[in-house]
Amino acid sequence: MIRDATRHQHDVRDARHTYMKLCIAILDAVTSHREVDKGPMAQLAALVPHCEHTVAWVQNSLGELPEPDNWELFATKLSLVVAQFAEQAGSHQQAGVVYRRVLAKRTRILGSDHPETLTIRRSLVWMRWNHEGNRDSIDEFEDFATACARSLGPADPMTLAALHDFAWVRAQFGADETILDDYREIVRMRQLLVGRPDLESIMAQLSVVSAVWARSRAECEKELLTLLDMVESAEKAREDAVEEQDCPTVERVNDELDLGQLWVTTMGWLDTVRARPA
Repeated sequence: MIRDATRHQHDVRDARHTYMKLCIAILDAVTSHREVDKGPMAQLAALVPHCEHTVAWVQNSLGELPEPDNWELFATKLSLVVAQFAEQAGSHQQAGVVYRRVLAKRTRILGSDHPETLTIRRSLVWMRWNHEGNRDSIDEFEDFATACARSLGPADPMTLAALHDFAWVRAQFGADETILDDYREIVRMRQLLVGRPDLESIMAQLSVVSAVWARSRAECEKELLTLLDMVESAEKAREDAVEEQDCPTVERVNDELDLGQLWVTTMGWLDTVRARPA
């Protein structure tokens, strides 16, 4: 409606910047709190042209906008929607072009070490892995994890997520003790950081269980009991959060991981392991 009105309504044209802010706010609100690959593709397909139009609108108006860098930063959020949709649709080349454009803008405005810049680097690394999925990607994941540790510190959530990415990709080509050490360090650091098991630490512990599954009964049982304790702690924290209405970390775990089902599954794994010969 706003796009159409700017063609013939003088009051809208005269307050174009105000309506531009409204467009950005609306599109950001309906796209920023959801995973693109979980949303209906038809709905996203309808939103993407509006995102592209608004980004172009901002770009073409930079010379007359106050604080143009801030406008560009807001517009990069909409560009990410375009890139994520293209990636999900299998248009990896188009997605890469948009991701790199966003990366260049955020690097110029925020610097290469800013978390929002590093987030785009992570998206690019994962896109290449999902598209190509070969051993060459391991070096990219390692470089990114090293960059995060250097820029943000070893205990930053982004650094821990990057370390988890690096360990997971290496595990696709065979697990070893260094990968297990990385997973265990992620579990330890995430629990220190958050104060309770969360999605990242539970997924890391699941990776530990997977890596030791073929090992001795005692070692496998130990890691499964650790996982079970983490799931129970997360479920207890989630129940407390329902009463307090304030616990986004645990709500996120419950949204993306069925804790009840994971508990049942873990108990089944324990029974299987305990039935093995000692």
